[in-house]
This record gives sequence, C-alpha cells and structure tokens, in this order.
Amino acid sequence: MYTRTLDRSWIIVVANFTPREIAVSLPTELAIHGECLICNYEPVHTIGETVELKPYETFAIECK
Repeated sequence: MYTRTLDRSWIIVVANFTPREIAVSLPTELAIHGECLICNYEPVHTIGETVELKPYETFAIECK
C-alpha cells in the first residue's frame, strides 16, 4: 500500500500479492472515499479502517 500526492489530490494504491484473502488495518487518515481508477475485482470507492483483500486484489482510488 502506498499514496501519491499532487497539489490537492492524492491516490492510494492497495495490493495483495498473496494467494489468500487478507485483512489490513489502516491509519484513520487513509479511510477515504473517491474515484476508483483501476481494479482487478469489483470497483472500490470507499475504504475504512480495515480493508479486506481477495487473493491478488489490487486497486487505486483518487481523492480530490
């Protein structure tokens, strides 16, 4: 997981590189709602304090 910031918008990228489901706890400042830019399962627009990821799931959300 990582973030990138440019001016007043930022992107969070979350990825699971394992063959099993995982749950990841996030800092409260990363609990966001935005536009899903890319995903390999269903689009994700909101993440909370915990994210559950399917095997090899990846997504990126842009917040403005």
